[in-house]
Amino acid sequence: MQQSQDANTPKQFSREQRWEIVRTLLQRSNLGSEAKQAFCQAYPNAPEEMLKTAVFHTYIDGIEAAIDWLVDLELFLREPNCWSSGGSNYARASAKEFGLEDCFVGYLSKPEAMIDDQPFQAWRSLRHVYPLQASSLLSE
Repeated sequence: MQQSQDANTPKQFSREQRWEIVRTLLQRSNLGSEAKQAFCQAYPNAPEEMLKTAVFHTYIDGIEAAIDWLVDLELFLREPNCWSSGGSNYARASAKEFGLEDCFVGYLSKPEAMIDDQPFQAWRSLRHVYPLQASSLLSE
């Protein structure tokens, strides 16, 4: 969206202020229509189909995906699982080999398919890290 140079950015707000903004967004009862109106004001010459797509991916699908991601993070922290394409027994053996067996509550096979509108290669912050390189993530 087009914004002036002095427009607020999320990092300008405290964590508490950002959560309050998120709560306000989630409490909107007409989010779809409000989003469409905002896009129409920002892009008055945009085709209807473009506006419809932008509203859906930003305010409908995007918000649900962000909520699902946060829920997944919390659930992982509650009950972390170790995944392996070699299966659950291989996942357990690998964790044990690296002295991590007590870090996980479950051992699972990796899924064989995922439904998403982007291929993995297009994910901006997805990285592949080998188990022996995992400690490098702690220093970031």
